[in-house]
Amino acid sequence: MEYQMKRITSWLAIVLIAVLGAGVLEAQEASEKTDVETSENLLREIQTKMIEGRGDKAVLEKIKNRRIISTVKIPDAGIEASNQGYISQKRVMFESLSIDDYGDFVQGFHDDIAWSNDPINGPSLLTGPMADQIRRSSRVFPELFFETDYKSATLVSEEKIDDEECTLYLFTTQTDTEEKWWISSESHRLIQISLVVDSPMGKIPMNLKMSDFKQVDGVWYPYQMNIKQGIQKMEMTVEKIEHDVEPQEIETTIPDPVQKLIDRKKICHHGAEFTVVFAIEELPREAGHRSEAERAEDAVRVHVLDACV
Repeated sequence: MEYQMKRITSWLAIVLIAVLGAGVLEAQEASEKTDVETSENLLREIQTKMIEGRGDKAVLEKIKNRRIISTVKIPDAGIEASNQGYISQKRVMFESLSIDDYGDFVQGFHDDIAWSNDPINGPSLLTGPMADQIRRSSRVFPELFFETDYKSATLVSEEKIDDEECTLYLFTTQTDTEEKWWISSESHRLIQISLVVDSPMGKIPMNLKMSDFKQVDGVWYPYQMNIKQGIQKMEMTVEKIEHDVEPQEIETTIPDPVQKLIDRKKICHHGAEFTVVFAIEELPREAGHRSEAERAEDAVRVHVLDACV
């Protein structure tokens, strides 16, 4: 069961992907300038179609925030959890997965800081690919920002997902990762994603299929998500979607354990700067401190170790 719970820590990223369409695969560079230009033009075309598939552009731009309440089931593990997600145009994002007898698995994006906190791994500040995933997902409607978040798109093939005719595209992000999307040829909605998610457990292959689309305030959302994580299957059913809600304190506030990490990081950073400027003169000119550069390096090392213990 502990292993199952550790895998839950990757779920929050999956929730964002399922609703917003953001994932990570290995990056591939475009080989020729002509290909890049063609891909960028294709990206604009896809963006236009997906905005139409989601709803009227003017309607999307007016929505300030969104809250989604869902139920998550992992049948093989006998786990059922409640999920709450909040996201705003101010790039504030909060996602929580609550499991009885285990607690809350949460992650968020506040003040350009990506973070997570859960009973298994504790609080952490996310960096690298994991932070990039959350940063791209911290938009209410990513379709409005394709040309900001992505470099290009490539048409791979035409395929059928169940009874839905789809076009498979490969997207390249601004951070040189790739995302694979199956988009409905008729409705232009995202139907399926196959990807590799960066998580505290490393890279995890995922397959997500979306269905039961419904409109909320003129905006289309999938109300059913079926996820396969390796051999493990998960189900997510949306219970309620609200726009322009009054934010809850938990949705807009960084948890205390995470805030302590942020404060600690600031102390270490400023402590290092202070040491470089002032503490260098306090180090003796011994054989091991012959140059200013060497003395500065040692001063930073000593001071940061003291400040960050």
